[in-house]
Amino acid sequence: MRIVLVYHDPGLNEGFKLIDSLASKIEMLTGLKVSSYPISSIVEETADIGDGDVVFALLPFRGGHLAQVREYATKRGALLAGKIPLDIIARRVAEKLLGCRSVTILYWKAKRFIEEQEEDLRSLVSYIRDATGIEVKLKTSCSGGCSGCIVVSSFLPGRLTLEALESGGDVRVPYLFELIEEDVVAWVNRYLMGLDYLKAPKVS
Repeated sequence: MRIVLVYHDPGLNEGFKLIDSLASKIEMLTGLKVSSYPISSIVEETADIGDGDVVFALLPFRGGHLAQVREYATKRGALLAGKIPLDIIARRVAEKLLGCRSVTILYWKAKRFIEEQEEDLRSLVSYIRDATGIEVKLKTSCSGGCSGCIVVSSFLPGRLTLEALESGGDVRVPYLFELIEEDVVAWVNRYLMGLDYLKAPKVS
């Protein structure tokens, strides 16, 4: 059995190094081999995912890409653990907004299963409002300006990161990775510990 990480193709090369670092931490903690593939390899059906693998989608929200990962994993006989739990993202983002009067959350708009992404975004906004009491806006770009503090909801650094940093605003979260890396490692380990066949005693 392998652990498989699937992630959005990073807009900046730094993203590949971050994924390698994450994979190494998960391997050290779990003792299992970790492989990682960008979404493009799922779309092109070149990702080497096989029977018995456990797939973790490093995606912040539901949408078409998660559906593609699910379809691909199922077809290959792998188990999809799911995407990054939304409560992890919401809690960590809220913690970074101390002193903000408002926040703009930047996100990539899904092309398929848009309703699922919008539901996740509404849940994120609701959590932040309840936790901080500040106004929250959702935008897909800083064109026309981004008001208040800025949170980029991409897992890895990319175009929205650069756009946010170049806007001159107060960028509290340029991308999610560093904010939730340790939480993702813990999520993967916790999920694996819950699998019954990993708990079964070995027959000598």
